[in-house]
Amino acid sequence: MTEALEKVWLLIEAAELDVALVELESQDATLPPCLERRTQRGIIYLQMGNALDAMTCLQEVLEGAPDNIRALVMYSDACDLLGERDEALRNLNLALELEPSLDVAILRRAELKIRMGNLLGGLEDYKVRHKLFPARVGLAMEAGGWPEWQGQCIAGKRIVLAGEQGLGDTVQIMRFVRFVEALGACVILGLHLGLHAICRQSGFKGDLYSIVPADVDADYQAALMDVPLILKLTDGELWAGEAYLSPDFAKVMRHRKMLRPARLRIGIAWQGSQSFAGDSTRSIPLSAFKAISGISGVALYSLQAVDGLDQLTQMQSQLGIHVFSGLDAAPASFLESADLMVAFDLIITPDTAVGHVAGALGCPAWLALSRRSDARWRDGQTETPWYPRHRLFRQSIDGDWTGVLRDMRASIYSMLDAK
Repeated sequence: MTEALEKVWLLIEAAELDVALVELESQDATLPPCLERRTQRGIIYLQMGNALDAMTCLQEVLEGAPDNIRALVMYSDACDLLGERDEALRNLNLALELEPSLDVAILRRAELKIRMGNLLGGLEDYKVRHKLFPARVGLAMEAGGWPEWQGQCIAGKRIVLAGEQGLGDTVQIMRFVRFVEALGACVILGLHLGLHAICRQSGFKGDLYSIVPADVDADYQAALMDVPLILKLTDGELWAGEAYLSPDFAKVMRHRKMLRPARLRIGIAWQGSQSFAGDSTRSIPLSAFKAISGISGVALYSLQAVDGLDQLTQMQSQLGIHVFSGLDAAPASFLESADLMVAFDLIITPDTAVGHVAGALGCPAWLALSRRSDARWRDGQTETPWYPRHRLFRQSIDGDWTGVLRDMRASIYSMLDAK
């Protein structure tokens, strides 16, 4: 590699993209044409969000070097950003034919398959997550040396099932516990502490840990997210649709009596955990909810806990939002939130744990999604098989929540007209 090329790669690595682009302009003006510089330009455009120009550059590279693995992967990313999923998948497959152990391409293909509706195929590729970023996956168990469950008979056996990643991810995959219990196994479950109380309330009888200790007596182990793949569940089994978390109905009734009279009582959340790297694009400024505040017959209630409460202090009176005490960071906070959610007529939330808990309870919920939403919500859909009572509202422009809330406003009026 020449010193000039290395300089640009270092600038890209340091995310100094504007400087890298200026450097490339200088090199292009003084040096002979070079495919690697075109690759660098394509990568810079891609990281700047300019997928169309990135695709043009990388296409030129592939015309001259069709076996350029880096260009194939980056070209796939550009296609993906432009919504050309089939072409994105084709180029990832080409890259993996050339280098089958290219983990980053396997991970990208996992997301593509899930986004395109091939969940089991995506989960097969997604196993690479344990190798790529074990700390971020954060399986809720210590390395106990239990044999990996690969579908063996587990009737009468003890099996450790570990949740992983964020609270919402864990809630979503908790549905798979019942499949393992149905095989006659005694399940030992590793989950976030904040989910233990609602898990018990929902009927789970096995042992619960935040992190399953290495000395627990068990015959097998598995990541909970891998269960559908291990059991080769069919679509009919995956999307059975029934709620799998349960509220305390006595508390639900008490909450309903405390709600103000209104034709439509809506619980809202607007921000996820700020510790999540993508929170700035998935969370909604509370001010955007002006679009649905003040509608006659509608009462808004806060479901927000911890992060985002500073916005509530500033906007509560202006938006007329009602607040319940007790929604805090304590271990049982999701238990209280769950009982409250069921008392409402509707939940509105971005893609956070609140939406997953609402879905797992079977509550009607509207999910506000960023333009580049998580793969689990697929493309262009207004419904999701994960949660039959969810309705999906999507950004049409990056960062623009006004259109999403405007669509919700129109839908609220339609609901009121139908009442």
